[in-house]
Amino acid sequence: MLWVDGVLPDPSRPMVALVGTRKASAHGRDAAARLAGDLARAGVVIVSGGALGIDAAAHRGALAVGGTTLVVLPTGIERPHPAGHRRLFREIVEAGGACLTERAPDEPIGKWCFVARNRLVAALASWIVVVEARARSGTRATVDAARRLGRPLAAVPWRTIDPAEGGLELLREGALPVIGARDILDRLGIAAADPIARAPIPALLAERGPLTAEAIARALDLALVEVLGQLTTLEIEGTLALEPGGRYRLGTRG
Repeated sequence: MLWVDGVLPDPSRPMVALVGTRKASAHGRDAAARLAGDLARAGVVIVSGGALGIDAAAHRGALAVGGTTLVVLPTGIERPHPAGHRRLFREIVEAGGACLTERAPDEPIGKWCFVARNRLVAALASWIVVVEARARSGTRATVDAARRLGRPLAAVPWRTIDPAEGGLELLREGALPVIGARDILDRLGIAAADPIARAPIPALLAERGPLTAEAIARALDLALVEVLGQLTTLEIEGTLALEPGGRYRLGTRG
C-alpha cells in the first residue's frame, strides 16, 4: 500500500530517477540540478529519494523550472526523512508533485526501509541515472533493483574522483553515458523544450589557448560535468588534445 501526500502525475508521463551520494561534490549537485531541470522542462517527472546531496539537488532542479518531482520516502508521511528537508518536501507538494511511501504512519523504521525505498524509486522510473555515487553505497541498491526490474541504467561520466567511482563502474558494465538531458530524452522519444547548447570549446581554445576543464566551464558558464563529457568526445575525435598539467589544446583536427 502507498501513502501519498500530494498528487501523483498521470502514469502516461515519463519518469526518470536521478540518484547518487548524500556526500555529493559541488559539481555533482550542479550536474544533478541542471540535468533535472532540463528533463523537467521537457515534461519528464523527476523521481528521487529526498536525501541530502544528489537527491535534493535533483528535486530542486525540477522545481526551479516549474517541473514535477516525486519524493520516495523511507519513512512515514508524518515523519519524513530527513527532517531538515520538510520545507523542500512541502514545496514539492505545493508545486504539483508528491511525497509517497510504503511505510505506515506509525511503522517502526530500520535500515532496511532505506533499501526498500530504493526499490520503489527504481520501480517508478523509466530510466535510472546515477549522477555521482561511491562504488559501495545505497545507490547500488537502486541499481540492483533496477536490473531486477529490467530498467535501463545510465551514469554521468566523471573523471576518476572518489564520489564518482560507482558511476564509472556502471559505465564499465554497459550503462548509458549521460552528458546532458538530450541523451535521455532521445531514448524516451521526447524533444527538448529548449535547445540544450553544445559549448563552442574549440573556438574558445583557438581564442585563449590551452585551458583546464574548470577554466573552460567557467568561461562558458556550463556545468563541469557537461564540459568533461564534451572534452572526452572532442579528444577521441582528435579535435582536442590533453597536455601535461591537465590543460586542453586544439588537436590535429581542431
